[in-house]
Amino acid sequence: MDQVEDPRQQGKIRQPLDKIFIIVLAATLVGADDWGAMEILARFRKQWLSTIVDVSSGIPSADTLARVFSLINPEQFRAAFIDWVQQIIEFAEEDSGAVLLPVIAINGITLRRSHDRNTGKLPIHMVNTWCSQTKIILGQLKTDEKSNEIAAVPELLKLLDIKARLITADAMSCQKQIVKTCIDHGADYLLAVKNNQPKLLAEIKSHLWHRKPKSYKRPNIDFFRLMNLV
Repeated sequence: MDQVEDPRQQGKIRQPLDKIFIIVLAATLVGADDWGAMEILARFRKQWLSTIVDVSSGIPSADTLARVFSLINPEQFRAAFIDWVQQIIEFAEEDSGAVLLPVIAINGITLRRSHDRNTGKLPIHMVNTWCSQTKIILGQLKTDEKSNEIAAVPELLKLLDIKARLITADAMSCQKQIVKTCIDHGADYLLAVKNNQPKLLAEIKSHLWHRKPKSYKRPNIDFFRLMNLV
């Protein structure tokens, strides 16, 4: 997390960023969803925290946690978090001697109760990249509208190490720029096709509809099946 600049006055800092980040991360992982709950958990687990960070200056209050996160640069934090997660994956791969990220799934979600009808605030849309094997969210980007997922997906993929991975996504992400990003970064892709791409769907139907399976031969398999395309 060294990439994240501390915006506070250096001479007045009692609670370093690394301690604050670890407290917030650990608390979030066990279900804490507000600053007060995070402070309570940190105090309850102070002995455990002391094995990771210096707690000699005490546990930061809920107000301190909230203030620090309101001041830090969100772009820097996101980049640092993604980098940290990928380091975890790399360490795991080194220990096991195998690639642990065969599939990265792209998914757009809308956060519940993130809108406000009284003020006209629209709901928050997020684009996530999810490792299906390790069950870890590798990174996410906020979009103003759900339709903006198309532009957000390539930007998010560029932040990740997707070489030799398989990228999967629903029909909304079946876009040329997303495919190009996968190819440029050495990834394979598996994208759904629906009526949002009528010409492509028609070509697939034309090519596959009358194909019949052939006998299984190594190393090539010439077998096609068309399902749920209508």
